[in-house]
Parts: sequence; structure tokens; C-alpha cells
Amino acid sequence: MPGRRALLAGLAGWPAACIAAPPPAFRFALQDGAGKVVTQARFRGRYLLVVFGYTKCTDRCPTTLTHLARALEMADPRNRIFDAVFITVDPRHDRPKAAAHYASLFSPRIEGLGGSKRQVSEAIAAFHVYVAWPNGPNGQPTHGGLIYLLSPSGQLATVLPDGLSADALASALRRYPVPKPGRE
Repeated sequence: MPGRRALLAGLAGWPAACIAAPPPAFRFALQDGAGKVVTQARFRGRYLLVVFGYTKCTDRCPTTLTHLARALEMADPRNRIFDAVFITVDPRHDRPKAAAHYASLFSPRIEGLGGSKRQVSEAIAAFHVYVAWPNGPNGQPTHGGLIYLLSPSGQLATVLPDGLSADALASALRRYPVPKPGRE
């Protein structure tokens, strides 16, 4: 019995310890197609959709970016609410200029970003993106397909699952109001 009481007493403080942890920082410092450094702070005041992938992807990336481009047009036709970025997971093969060009093929509203191996690795870690190289570093990566939505203040608003249609994605985005200047 004394051991059980100690266990229960220890568990009583457990939720408070979990709640007290600071929220994860969803930050990045990458380069656009012109080589200029872009951080999440540039998008402050607007919602930011973040997608990870690579330019040689033949299935998930083009589908996700096509659906995202259509959803942006449906949910925000006047471009007042959302920005979107495509971040490469393959800095060895996708230079920032290539990532920017690839993203622009789907929509001028999706900005492609890349950078050094360190910069890209830091962004992947900040967003907790799954990336694996089953055939070694020269092969094609396997990666998660989640879409991260950051609030106008830069906090994580939601994570949208892989495989949403453009209609479903637009419906999810319509729930977010036009940001007020200086407020979230």
C-alpha cells in the first residue's frame, strides 16, 4: 500500500509537469529561389501552410501541392489569409532555386524553400517531420506528408493529414478567420 500511495502521489503532479512544458518552436531559416534568407517571421500576421517534400517526388508531393494550390484558390481567392511554403527535405539535390521553381509550377502562392543540409535538417527537426533514406543518401527519401498550419502569431494552429482532397482541405481552411492587424 505505501508504494501505491507514492505512485499515486507522483502521478498527481504529472499532468501539471506536461502542461508546463513550453510549446515546440516551429521555426525555420531557409533560402528562397533568389538566395535570400526566409524565416517564419516573414509570414507574421497571416496563416502559413508548411509542406515538406522534394522535387523528384513522383506521388505524394505533386498530389499534395496540386490539392494545396486548388484549396488556396477556393478558400482564399483574394489572397488575404494564407501563405504557403514548400520546404525540400533533400538539400543535396534540391537547391533553393530548384525548390522555388518546383513549387511555382503548382501555384505562384506556394513559395519553395531550401538551404544547406544543416538549415534543412533544423527545419525538419523543428516540425518533427519523418524523413528516411532507405537507399542511402543518394537515393530517394521517404517523408511524411502532413500539412502544418501556423497561426498568424507563428504558433501551430493544426496539422492536416496526408491525402486530403482539395475540397476537404479548402473546407478545413475556411474555418480560420481573416487575421486582424496586430492580433491573431
